[in-house]
This record gives sequence, C-alpha cells and structure tokens, in this order.
Amino acid sequence: MVDPKIAGRMQPYLMAGERLTWTGQPPAGLMLGARDLFLIPFSMMWGGFAIFWESNVLRSGAPGFFALWGVPFVLIGLYLIFGRFFVDAWVRGRTSYALTNGRALVLRSVFGERLLTTNLNGSVEVRDRRGERGTLGFSRQDFGDLLNAMRGFSIWMPSLDDRVQFLKIDRVMDVYRLAAGRP
Repeated sequence: MVDPKIAGRMQPYLMAGERLTWTGQPPAGLMLGARDLFLIPFSMMWGGFAIFWESNVLRSGAPGFFALWGVPFVLIGLYLIFGRFFVDAWVRGRTSYALTNGRALVLRSVFGERLLTTNLNGSVEVRDRRGERGTLGFSRQDFGDLLNAMRGFSIWMPSLDDRVQFLKIDRVMDVYRLAAGRP
C-alpha cells in the first residue's frame, strides 16, 4: 500500500522515527461533488448573463469602454463553467497523500511544493463514500468551514482546500482503519 514513487516525494518531510504506512493520490479527470448542484447552475447564470451583456454591447455599437467592461466577466464566467474543472484535475494530478505512524500528509506540487499535515489524534471521518471510494477527512467540517471555503477557491476546486483530506480515494475504509489505528 506504499507506492515507492510517492514515498520518495514524501521522504524529505518525514520526522525522525516516522514511517509511511500508506500512500495514494486523488483520482484523475473530472470530479463532481454535491456542491456542484449549486455551483453549476450559478456558473451558468453568471456566464450566460455576461455573454448576453457582452454580445448586446458589441451589437449596439456602444463605446469601447462598455465592450471592455464585460470581458473580465465573460472570462470569469467561462472559467467557472469549464476552466475550474481542468484546473482542479491539473492540481489533483500533482497531489500526493501519505499516512505515517503519526501524521496525515498532503503534498501539492503546484508552482512549488506545499505540504499540509496534521497529527493523527482520532479525529478521522469518512465523507462522500460511494462503495469502495470516499473522502477521508482529518478535521470535522462544520458550517464555519463551509463559509470559509465559500470565501476562497476551495468551494470551486476541492483540490485546493486547506484542510488535510484525502479526496475520493480507493479503499477508503482500509485507509480509515489505518488512520484510526485499527489495522
């Protein structure tokens, strides 16, 4: 359950006496979640209105300022509709997970390396479980966390969430048992 390639990337971040018990990565490709039930319609409304505005401005022959004013809104709309899925998949492709005998680690190699880590102190939960795949969270999600996510990019791209979590991993219950100290 320890991939040598991921273990090599994690090695510099291990503490003295710490050993890897599991490594993994999030799935590749398009990843939809429950939040997309709200985000997809919102992004379609934003993008649709921005494109409607910009096309009307261009057809009416309005001054150049009005044509330029709508461009950022169209670009944001296109990003929210399509681009965020590609960026999220790109970030997940550069993310590795590891469990040690004492910590959970998330290593992102996006414009440099960023390590998120937390001690395994029993606060492990399984979320979004579908069969053998699910998300393993190492801090409980509450309403305050959701509000914080809405202020940042993590609501749009779960792979950029600052919480230590293993997104949609295979064999989630096996990894949960390892993290909870019950092999």
